[in-house]
Amino acid sequence: PQSRLHLRLANGQVGLEVDEGRVIASIKPGSMKSKFNVKTPAATTGILGTKFIVDSNAQKTTTSTVGEGSVALNGNSAGSKSVTIKLGEAASVKLNGSPEDPHPADPKDLADIEALFPKPVGFIR
Repeated sequence: PQSRLHLRLANGQVGLEVDEGRVIASIKPGSMKSKFNVKTPAATTGILGTKFIVDSNAQKTTTSTVGEGSVALNGNSAGSKSVTIKLGEAASVKLNGSPEDPHPADPKDLADIEALFPKPVGFIR
């Protein structure tokens, strides 16, 4: 609710620009022929194939949470480091800052991802 975002298609890249709000998505590994990223005022999250949340709040802090796979979180300021966030982890970055080290994700966020994109139960041959 009340999220503001823009779809961006340029130079072989597909992306979302999130001014404020939350994106919960699932991208299958190898399903995109181009790079996909979610950009906020504070950071860019590079997606390679995963289930994830990117949240940008009114204070311009971005938090990325991973429910499957991994993402790269980069601060948008010059010289900002990059961190890799893996399954069950989250990390935040403030406007003009560098990402913090990944830490265990909020269980509610992981439940939100799972509710939208459940794991397959399997199949019988």
